[in-house]
Amino acid sequence: MKVSINDVSGALTDYDKAIELNPQDANAYHHRANLKQTRLNDVPGALTDYDKTIELNPQDIDAYCNRAILKQFRLNDVLGALADYDKAVEINPQYANAYYNRASLKTSKLNDVHGALIDYHKAIEMNPQYASAYEGRAVLKQAKFEDLHGSIQDLERAATLYKQQGNVEDWQDIIDRLKELENAI
Repeated sequence: MKVSINDVSGALTDYDKAIELNPQDANAYHHRANLKQTRLNDVPGALTDYDKTIELNPQDIDAYCNRAILKQFRLNDVLGALADYDKAVEINPQYANAYYNRASLKTSKLNDVHGALIDYHKAIEMNPQYASAYEGRAVLKQAKFEDLHGSIQDLERAATLYKQQGNVEDWQDIIDRLKELENAI
């Protein structure tokens, strides 16, 4: 694929051609939206393509989540992002990433710490190997609930998972944070 060899212009041309040949190809719109969002910084174009993807395939949970990320981080459309995460969870209640991203949104933009905690729990329940969810829940437990013991437990679990997954940078970050917490006790 041209994106993987950094031929972004060629990839865009290929997606444009695929859509021209089959305007009902939801996957082509979705891939083009991802390219526009991540490589071309074309926020309006990405939003339009995610909208079209969802119009053509209203069950595409990744399109809802990607559009939510675009709305959350690039458009500051907090309620729009929340609605997209909600829809992704409605379509697939087992989708851990939607719960994790919604928890992050609830924590950072909506100050819904109880809702965020529930979503972190659900993300972990759906995917017990989700290191970032343990880390997010740990930060929330410490900052908003003053649950230092629970925070340390979640950070220890996140560190173990990061190490098992070969994510040395995040593992080291967690180890450093655990040392700071232990020194604070």
